[in-house]
Amino acid sequence: MRTGFRGTGGYIVEQLLMTLITCSFLIPVTITVLKIMIGNLEFPYDMQDELAISQLRHIINVSRDFTSDGSSLQFTYHESNSSLSLINGKLILKPGTQIFLSDLENAVFRIDNEIITVAFSHTGHPETERILGHV
Repeated sequence: MRTGFRGTGGYIVEQLLMTLITCSFLIPVTITVLKIMIGNLEFPYDMQDELAISQLRHIINVSRDFTSDGSSLQFTYHESNSSLSLINGKLILKPGTQIFLSDLENAVFRIDNEIITVAFSHTGHPETERILGHV
């Protein structure tokens, strides 16, 4: 009577073993691909800096009445008083909250010979100085 059930009892175990073997080959490949993809998702600081400085240059070009105390830059933008300063590691334009650069250790604004410059450094990177515009 039991002879009819022989041969079918190992089918599920066989399929389970095949699935486990397949997964054991695919998991290391998947982890490697994910590590590569995560590394490429990080936006490099130099690209972020160029985009932010380009936006700041546009704002500076249409602004007037510049003053600087070193830690911030004050000016008139669209007929309202605005300031650009480092707050909690971010370069922020006020009024409002427009964040241009992040993860900064310091930012120093200078107006020399009618040229506006900013010197800044990201956490763990060397200092960079960029020209923002002409007064």
